[in-house]
Amino acid sequence: RQDLIVEAANALPERAAELTRYTATTDKQRCSGAGSCIDACPTGARSIDEDGTAIVNPSLCIACGACIEACEREANGFAEITARAYLDSITDQ
Repeated sequence: RQDLIVEAANALPERAAELTRYTATTDKQRCSGAGSCIDACPTGARSIDEDGTAIVNPSLCIACGACIEACEREANGFAEITARAYLDSITDQ
């Protein structure tokens, strides 16, 4: 999926802000840092940041929902991001 959005955004740069995909998110107020979402993630897209909160690497997230199901505090969800924002997130790493 990630390759497709990169190809589409590169082929149609003028429409990159209109092309969208989903990625997992974390509500930092609800996250306890227990790590159940990290253990559940099949792609390794989640990790714990320096504040002890689970974070998501959008370039690895396939929006499968495993993290959402695993979190007992309901701290995880999905967000729609544009191809432009996605490309920016993978080039900033």
